[in-house]
Amino acid sequence: MAWKKHAEIQAHFQALQAQFPNDITAEILGQSVNGQTIFAVKIGNPNGRKVLFDACIHGAEIINGELLCLYADWLLKRKEPTAINILNECLTILVPVVNPDGYVKATRKNQNAVDLNRNFQNGWCGGSDDPTAWNYKGTAPLSEPETQALRAFMEREKPRWQVDLHTGEPFRLYKQNGTVDYKNYLSATVAKYRQLCTARGLNPNEYTELFRGAFGGIIDDASLLGAYGFLWETHPTERTVYGSPTRVPPQLPVPFEEVEPIWFPKFLPLAIAVSEVEYIPPAMPVTPLILLPFIIVPLILLLSTRNR
Repeated sequence: MAWKKHAEIQAHFQALQAQFPNDITAEILGQSVNGQTIFAVKIGNPNGRKVLFDACIHGAEIINGELLCLYADWLLKRKEPTAINILNECLTILVPVVNPDGYVKATRKNQNAVDLNRNFQNGWCGGSDDPTAWNYKGTAPLSEPETQALRAFMEREKPRWQVDLHTGEPFRLYKQNGTVDYKNYLSATVAKYRQLCTARGLNPNEYTELFRGAFGGIIDDASLLGAYGFLWETHPTERTVYGSPTRVPPQLPVPFEEVEPIWFPKFLPLAIAVSEVEYIPPAMPVTPLILLPFIIVPLILLLSTRNR
């Protein structure tokens, strides 16, 4: 086995669709600058809560496309009772390769040299104006066909969760900024993730978690559309695929043979946590609106007494 080419990623999901026609559907979202297909698959309950995972928005971060192939296998082949629960309760949406041109060439940016994860609307100013920079944001928000296609898809689907898979910062889990309630819900999900890690014999503290502000990334726009967002960094593969001067010392690339036995088990607890943790709205506070009748009625009585 070896790393899949873009066509092989597509073929993998086509084979799953043929094997499990009642559980998985595919949808074309658009095309890249070079005319390559950007596609999504939907797995599970069409009426369930929606959890969207995207990968390879930086084309060289190839491990994440493989992780989503493995996750689809895990779900559809019912490899654990938990997989059955997620199939019944969730609509899992996978976009395995957001940046097919970069994936084919093993480069971070798209054919127009734009860092697609700096090309969304919310926080667009967070990228660089320099076309040679590693985080070049493009000429305008959503200037690229890849980000346009993905944003339009997100607007239609409005997922509860958007999990954006990356490599390059080892063992890091970012939580998007938001209200106190928003942060509490994300923190509850992280707690569930750590609980699952412990139960599976993994280090529950291996991944760090940070709140971060908007920087023009996909989870920034997802949050504008009402989704909860994680940016998940699995392993520093990207920095050696094409050699980035911004990261020293260089890391060794992940051997393909390590993806399933080592890196997929580390990803799985997060995928389960975002799929299983139920959102419980906060208790309604006692607001002035609720107290209004108790204030107005005595006030009316008092005024009427004075006017007699």
